[in-house]
Amino acid sequence: MEISKELAQSIVVEMKKIIDKDLNFIDSNGIIIASTDETRIGTYHAGGKQVILRKDIIKINRDEEYIGSRKGINLPLNFNGELIGVIGISGETNEVEKYGQIIKRMSEILIKEAWILKRNEEEIEKERIFLETLLFQNSFLYNPIIFSETLEEIEKKKNGVIIVGKIIKIYDLESIKKIYDPIRIKVKKYNGYSMLNQNTIIILDFHKDREKIIEFLSEFNKKEFLSFGVGKIKEKIGELKDSYKEGVEALEWGIKSKNEITFYDDLDLELIIKNITKNLAQIYKEKIFKKLTNKEIEEYKIIFLLYEKYNGSLNKIAKELFIHVNTLQYKLNKLYEKTNLNMRNYNDFTKLKIAFMLKVE
Repeated sequence: MEISKELAQSIVVEMKKIIDKDLNFIDSNGIIIASTDETRIGTYHAGGKQVILRKDIIKINRDEEYIGSRKGINLPLNFNGELIGVIGISGETNEVEKYGQIIKRMSEILIKEAWILKRNEEEIEKERIFLETLLFQNSFLYNPIIFSETLEEIEKKKNGVIIVGKIIKIYDLESIKKIYDPIRIKVKKYNGYSMLNQNTIIILDFHKDREKIIEFLSEFNKKEFLSFGVGKIKEKIGELKDSYKEGVEALEWGIKSKNEITFYDDLDLELIIKNITKNLAQIYKEKIFKKLTNKEIEEYKIIFLLYEKYNGSLNKIAKELFIHVNTLQYKLNKLYEKTNLNMRNYNDFTKLKIAFMLKVE
């Protein structure tokens, strides 16, 4: 494993904060690639090279005991059984050697953390390339360098569905990542794929059951930061582009109607309304709502949605609205007076439903 100069420099800087001594990071060729003493960066350190060759600690008791060296202690750094460099602490040997093992261990921990982070970033990038190739290119080209699975293993994962999520009202990248990271971990656990594009999350999921998908997505929506659109399940991997388009349509409607999870399969009138021209929509809304104020429209919209939810039960609607059932009936009568539409009449109900849906659109 090759350590970057940037990582090496961050390690020596962090270690100096702990022991207030100059430190050097020496590569396998004996070159100081990072140091808290800038004048030493890029110079040869023969003592460090000896540590690499001997795979053991070297103490230096006087300056230039080895070419390019100063008094101090130099310790080998190992990662996954491989000697990857040397950390050197400058100073009187009897003073700095007490720090040797702790600085060595802490440096190795930082290297491991950096490796894990890099590996995680590489996995994220691979998933992004996979999904972009799958969903946005004209044809899906399997690349064995990018994908850890064989093409056959990918194609065996039948009944996939694309879920498109939107992180709402949060714009800073750090907060968005905090929301996305647990989603990615959970998706990976179920052998799915995911990617983040600004505030949009795209998931390829293999749950075959609607209730399982709802249960899976509900875990992530505890604070109302997310809205999800779920496309239709597709048997073949090549059909997932269509599932993505469906997921986007479902999401768009879900955001407008303030739904946490919207399935494309549940859209019917919504698909028609989405394609009505703005001019025609305005004409229809004016025809239905012309005698109502905006405040009344919003009030009747709530009543209408509850009417639909409770299948016309006035008692249940009144209970949820904290009003007497007679008051509710009075409001419905007033609606009839102003619109000549009665919710109990199926034809009138449909006209009102379209009007309220156009109001959302």
